Order: sequence, then C-alpha cells, then structure tokens
Amino acid sequence: MHDIQARPNKRVDDPLFCHLAPFVAWLLVMTFSGGPSPYAYAFRTLFTTALLIYLRPWRWYPSLKTAHILPAVAVGLAVFVLWVIGESEIASRFPYIQELYLRWGMTPFGDLPNDTIVNSVYAPEACGWTFTIIRIVGSFAVVAIAEEFFWRGCLYRILIDRDFLNVDLNRFKPLAFTIVCVAFGFEHQRWLVGILAGAAYGGLMIKTRSLWAPALAHAVTNLALALYVVWGEHYHFWA
Repeated sequence: MHDIQARPNKRVDDPLFCHLAPFVAWLLVMTFSGGPSPYAYAFRTLFTTALLIYLRPWRWYPSLKTAHILPAVAVGLAVFVLWVIGESEIASRFPYIQELYLRWGMTPFGDLPNDTIVNSVYAPEACGWTFTIIRIVGSFAVVAIAEEFFWRGCLYRILIDRDFLNVDLNRFKPLAFTIVCVAFGFEHQRWLVGILAGAAYGGLMIKTRSLWAPALAHAVTNLALALYVVWGEHYHFWA
C-alpha cells in the first residue's frame, strides 16, 4: 500500500487568485441570491470574510502607516458626501441640476430612481438589529476590503504589467487608471459618483504608495453611508 502525499494547494499562494477570489465570490453570491435578502447578505458576508481570512491577499503589502490614517479618513468622508449630496435636500434647491443627475448620473438611464423606499428588508424593524448590523459590517469591513484588493491592488496594476506585484503602488498610468475608475463606477448604480470615488481611492493609493489607505477610505465611506441610511431611513441607497 502506497502512502498518498497531499498536494500543496497552489491556489492559496497564487497572488492573482487571492486578489480576485473574494470579490468574485461576493459578486457571484449577490448575482444568484435572487434580490435583496438579509439572509443572503449575511451568507455572502460570512463567505467572503472566510475567503479573505483564508487567502490573506494583504500578505503582499506592508501595514497601514499612521501618517496615512487622517488622509484616508478625509478622503472617505469626502466620497460619502459626494455620494449622497445629489439626492439630498441641498441638491433639491437646484431642481433642474438634481433631475439631470438623477436621470443620467445613475442607472437605468433616463429614469428617476425610486427614493420612497422606507421599508427596506435591511431595516431593523423588518429583519431585526442582528441582520441590520451584519449589513452595516459587511459593507465597510468586508466588501470595501475585497473591492480594493481587486480594483486597485490587482486590476489596475495588471493592466500595466501581467506580473502585477512588481508594479509599484505609486505608479500612475492614465489609461489603466481611467479604465479602472470607469469600471468601478459602473459596478454601482450611481455610476457618475462611482467613477469619482474610484478616482479618489486610486489617487490616494498612488499618493500614499499604500493599498491600505484606499481600503480604509473605502471602509470609512461605506460606514458613514450605512449610518446615514439606517439612522436617516435613506434606504434607497441600499435598494
């Protein structure tokens, strides 16, 4: 009887796979979950968290520097303001501009979005605080991290060089930068501010030479938005 030696799992040590898998898993579960559901969101949060912990894409990066915390928080809050201002009471003082934004700065093009959603499935009175908190934590502590390792950590640099880990984080290539910003923007319903957010996070990475800086900024944006959604009952941002 021959001993069977376990084969090493090369996927776990493949930088490309480790950067792609958590975000792709998040998208796939979201696509096949059949619409907004607190149970489906909890599952994909836990599943993506497990993948991030198992694959550890951050192992190829230095830790966040203290000097980068304040700029990252500032960028994150600025993006949050940018994300909500077009649908706020302030913007309603300029009805023509606001309607133009609502019709063409969001998808589907030409339609006014439904901003009357007050009974979201993620509201605590609908699903309980446990699932609402999972929705909040998933948005800032899981998907924000998975997105940054995919968009800025991997895709941006792989457009420059297939051996993407050899591309310095402060290297700026206009075409690759633009492609990632546009793709990141259209990942979201609010595509216009999504593009601007992608530019802000990408610019922060290049300026700080750190992937953790945009990851923190993205997390701050998503946390601020989540608190704004729940406490202000602006659930159309989670529709």
